[in-house]
Amino acid sequence: MDIGRCFNEAMEVYKKNLAQLVVGAFLFELLSLLSLTILIGPLAGGWALMTINALRRPDKQVDLADMFRAFNRFGSLLCLFYLTIVPILIGSLLCLVPGIYLMTIWVFCFFLIVDREEGVFSSLSTSHEIVNRSGLGNYLLLIVISLGISIAPSAIPYVGFILGWFLAPIAWLIQTSAYLQEVDGKKPPEKVETTFL
Repeated sequence: MDIGRCFNEAMEVYKKNLAQLVVGAFLFELLSLLSLTILIGPLAGGWALMTINALRRPDKQVDLADMFRAFNRFGSLLCLFYLTIVPILIGSLLCLVPGIYLMTIWVFCFFLIVDREEGVFSSLSTSHEIVNRSGLGNYLLLIVISLGISIAPSAIPYVGFILGWFLAPIAWLIQTSAYLQEVDGKKPPEKVETTFL
């Protein structure tokens, strides 16, 4: 996993789709609050799907409707959110390191559910395997950077939450690039038919 490539690909999509991504971040926050966190899981799956599709498209365009196309996995995404958020919060409250460790090994679980149609527990296991295979240190750094981008605006009074709508999409895109490097960049070679003359 190349962190520099993650930033380059994230910024390429971000610059082309700034308005859509900021609207998406606003809708994510608004709908999550209005639903009392019930929609966080499905919306997180939608963000994963939206950013995956944008990075895979040749024109790198974001389709905001993709954010709601993960609702067909509503139950799995809802379950995944609550299953992961509780131990992450406990780990973060007791000592920051366990919380960050869990965020790191589970970084790809939402992506795997919407992209590979994996189950809840399978997505957790596969995400852990991918991170261990590619090196925990790289992904710890990726999570710390993503958290810094996402959380830093909240320290700014009054306008911090608005600034967060502009910065959160960058963190999502960075993680999506890392995911695609792992799953698209390391597929087994296709079988080639040979003919004998």
